Amino acid sequence: MDRSNFSRYVIAAVTGVFLLVVFAWRTWENAQRFEYTGVVEGFYGTPWSHEARLDMIDFMGEAGLKHYFYAPKDDPFHRTRWREPYTGEHLDRFKDYIRAAEEADVVLWFAISPGLSITYSSEEDYAALLAKVSDMLNLGVAHIALFLDDVPETLQHADDREQFASLGEAHAHLVRRLREDLRMRDVPLIVCPTTYTAAWGNRDYLRTLSEGIPDDIPLFWTGSDIAPAQITREDAELWADYIGRKPLLWDNFPVNDFETWRPIVGPVTGREPALSQTTLGIIANPMDTPYLSMIPLYTVGQYARRPFSYNPEDAWRDAIEHLAGNDAYQVLRPLLRLYMDYGWTDNVFTPLYTPGKPLNIQTIAESLDLFDQTLSELRDDRFKENRYVQQIIPELEPFARNTREQFRKLMDDPMYRVDPEGFLVYQRSREEILATGAAAVPDGEVREWEDGEFTELVPAAAGAEGRVRAAFRFRADTLYVAVDVKTGLPVVPASQSGWSGGEQILVIVDQTPRRESTWMEPADFTLLLRPPGSEQTHLTGGMYLTPFSQRGISDITMRTFSSFFAHFAGPVHPDNQAMLEGMRWQVQAGRDGYTAEIALPLAGQDETAVALSVNSRVRVNGEVQLVNFMLQQRPYIGNATTWVPVVLR
Repeated sequence: MDRSNFSRYVIAAVTGVFLLVVFAWRTWENAQRFEYTGVVEGFYGTPWSHEARLDMIDFMGEAGLKHYFYAPKDDPFHRTRWREPYTGEHLDRFKDYIRAAEEADVVLWFAISPGLSITYSSEEDYAALLAKVSDMLNLGVAHIALFLDDVPETLQHADDREQFASLGEAHAHLVRRLREDLRMRDVPLIVCPTTYTAAWGNRDYLRTLSEGIPDDIPLFWTGSDIAPAQITREDAELWADYIGRKPLLWDNFPVNDFETWRPIVGPVTGREPALSQTTLGIIANPMDTPYLSMIPLYTVGQYARRPFSYNPEDAWRDAIEHLAGNDAYQVLRPLLRLYMDYGWTDNVFTPLYTPGKPLNIQTIAESLDLFDQTLSELRDDRFKENRYVQQIIPELEPFARNTREQFRKLMDDPMYRVDPEGFLVYQRSREEILATGAAAVPDGEVREWEDGEFTELVPAAAGAEGRVRAAFRFRADTLYVAVDVKTGLPVVPASQSGWSGGEQILVIVDQTPRRESTWMEPADFTLLLRPPGSEQTHLTGGMYLTPFSQRGISDITMRTFSSFFAHFAGPVHPDNQAMLEGMRWQVQAGRDGYTAEIALPLAGQDETAVALSVNSRVRVNGEVQLVNFMLQQRPYIGNATTWVPVVLR
């Protein structure tokens, strides 16, 4: 055979085999695509504007994100005022969304969230729900979602407790009934359950709900945590066992409603390719800045289209160039790289918002200068006609302004000092308290304590100063705490129970050896006392935080445990059993408030740190309010750096 012909034959054969392999790979990869891909406008904060929502739907069509869920948490007609119909201009906007979705080949889902106030057994409430949904169907919406997330986890109404054995049973009843009414109009239903993450929640609720509804109703799930760094095939398979179907992934990315000081604009990462086989799909929850959200959302579309060949860095560059062009990409890249981190990782500016994190003054200053320089370049005439650049400038400006202002405030804050290496350091020692070397009888009376022993707690409301104070003693390996609550009002027993809400005294004692984190750990002894006469007298325990909640509790200003963080309360840590068994306490009503005394064994310690937070009804400017008071100057109840050092001698 002629060598040239043979060479051509070999080349042709190799090329053919290569093309067959490529074709087979593409065919296989196309078969791995997610059934559902899209966006849920499900964040807390200001909902998107009408124009931005239309732009988002148009963008989604370009990015391959085929399902849009209308569900802004702070649209009152979606959630708090769910019974009330959309009317006038609000209703007309949905006509625009329907039209935009049809043009972009995007499926529009209308979600309603009645769980904060609905009586599940009420015919009147169900009629209101069905009427609200029917209004949307009559308008042209053809897909409905029922969101039951972030609502009370027990039945709130007596009628419901009579009819249903549990919340899961009530939710199954509601879902079945709505499903039947929608099926008559050939309308599909998707549900977000109350337990939507593996991080917390009632597994019995999940089983009751899933076993009580048809198998073809998708159920949302956020992964192993609220916003996890990794979501794996095994995570999805385990959850599928709980709910009896593949979960539909509600990916809390790139949402930033838990850290509003920073945008999250990096590419999606940490999602295993095999999720395309073990979940129904991926629906991303974005930020309240719609145009900045488009950068990471574009990468979600790339991942969902080809999960097995997805490259985050390439997808990120493609996203910016697709939206803004190459020239703008070159300008934006250095700034956006400052925010390529995620809610589960530190950002260069994290130390400004988390007391206890190393804060390098020069690094912060240089990063802020880069921010200002980038904004200046984007305002240049060469980008005047660049629509995307003009859309993100007003979204970026508040981040630059607020971050610089926070930097200035910390530099002027007497609680911080500059160390020799140029770091701004939080000085917790400035709040140090020396415990009096004496014992006390924990009978709730504080008359034996001297006025000079007490420290006033800082109120959250002006005009409430001087109402709550606390004192510390230490003798024979026992820490004594006295709390004097002078409300000027008759003592009212707390109606709330659990770790969140209502009148309470919350005490956290640092018991974590060799602490390496800013957040509280399970070993930190936690005690909650209610006012005299309350049905729930006290709680003891520890906080067993997940990676997401660890970061949140240490960089969110919070004075008591919110209902969200109450999910992570657990039993007293094994190392604190002696403290639990030896603890004594008493609360005592007085004429103008109440007092409390606590005795806690602290063997072998010469120093600890304490967080003390009191919720109390007080009269401020003529009105009775529930006001919080804190011992520490910085209101970060879960950030151990801010707890007050107590010297034990």
